[in-house]
Amino acid sequence: MPPASLKIMKATRFHGAKLFVANPISTKLEKFSNLDLRYRPGTELFLITGIIKAIIENGWENQDFIKENVSNFKNLKKSLKSITIQKIAETTSVPAEKIITTAENIAKKETGCIVFGYNVFTHAQAKEVVANLVNLALLTGKVGRKGCGLIPVITKNNCQGMLDMGVMPDLLPGYQKLEDRKAFEKLWGKSLPKKPGKTAEEMLTAIEKGEIKALYIMGCNPLMDFPEPDRWAEALEKLEWLTVQDVFQTEVAEKAHYVFPAATFAEKEGTFTNGERRVQKFTAAIEPYRNALPDWKIIQNLSQLLGYDMNYSHPSEIMEEIASLIPQYKGLTYEKLGRKGIQWPLQDGEDSPYIPLKDLKLSFSSLTFQEPKKVNSGKFYMLTGTTFFHSGTLSTYAQGPNILGNKAWVEVNEEDAKSIGLNEGDNLNISSANGSISAPVKISSVVPRGVIFVPYHFREAKVNKVISRKNYAEVAITKG
Repeated sequence: MPPASLKIMKATRFHGAKLFVANPISTKLEKFSNLDLRYRPGTELFLITGIIKAIIENGWENQDFIKENVSNFKNLKKSLKSITIQKIAETTSVPAEKIITTAENIAKKETGCIVFGYNVFTHAQAKEVVANLVNLALLTGKVGRKGCGLIPVITKNNCQGMLDMGVMPDLLPGYQKLEDRKAFEKLWGKSLPKKPGKTAEEMLTAIEKGEIKALYIMGCNPLMDFPEPDRWAEALEKLEWLTVQDVFQTEVAEKAHYVFPAATFAEKEGTFTNGERRVQKFTAAIEPYRNALPDWKIIQNLSQLLGYDMNYSHPSEIMEEIASLIPQYKGLTYEKLGRKGIQWPLQDGEDSPYIPLKDLKLSFSSLTFQEPKKVNSGKFYMLTGTTFFHSGTLSTYAQGPNILGNKAWVEVNEEDAKSIGLNEGDNLNISSANGSISAPVKISSVVPRGVIFVPYHFREAKVNKVISRKNYAEVAITKG
């Protein structure tokens, strides 16, 4: 996310901020950092635990903040008893001294932010890793005040808004529980389900069992974005009906019985909510192509055909309903957003740069560990992620990013390349227990020995065939 990284670079170069970068491979931010924590792939949970352990062992926690705002501190300490910093250092391959130095700086500095991204979201224990980052922020009092925060960096636009609107199987809009559905039922005049819906993996299993016979996919491509794409491809063939709503004719759209052509961001009007909870209004720059419609109009037309009379005439009416049902959006109006947008929740009608502590019920999470296995001798860690300003597969339709990179490649450490006899441009076959891909070699100093990297944007190398439900895979590599 270039805008965020530029802010970080500016803070370190011109404002004296200290930067600690943790990543399995080298990143552009390393040249601006005070300390690099190059950890073994998959050990994010252990690294964060080591920092927390060092803070508590040295008495660096923010005792006043914890006493006033956070519960369950005793249980957090209890869950740490069985592990040592030395064991964490061995597991993560990060020296204990670096872990302790990082812990001291996070704890003792008055302000500070924790920024995290792809390796966390795709972790086998993603929920636990995020909970542990929350523990670290609470332990050091880095929430609820200026200059502090826990910042997820998500590459897809409007993910925050999507989550705010309840696109989760077990929550209503505004992160409200299913039992809090009365206000929704009153306004919509319909009864809502009492049981949670299904996750993507549960949907896949239900399709295979014949329990789900029709699927409506909007702005998503399971064949490129989800684990086990071959399994998804087989399951989609079993459906009696598949509808896809998207702006491009994707691989999954090719399998659809019917496609709803959706308008792009430049062809419609509405709002995005970004990662700092800022609701921003945007307007159309060009006319929609042929018969493409904004997503909300497609949903509304479909709803009417199914017997529920949605009847909005403009996004401002939808925003009005959102503000009436979602506590975080209370007081927001389409007109009030202006040119700069507004951060929810409103405080006295104004922006809220941070969520007031009085609005939060804060509690430490006890820790559970699932130690990742080291790769077997002769095998490599395969990592994936973004590169060259690409974002998912959508940006592969754009001319600009494709000038920098338009085909898949595999980055291999120079020493590994020498030992295997690889040259730049050689074809490399990569296989795991889940599947195989191949790509040309790019000799690189970015990846350490024993690690390879393949960007996930490109269709000719579907990395989700190799990596399944973890942020890395154990792979065998052979020269093609």
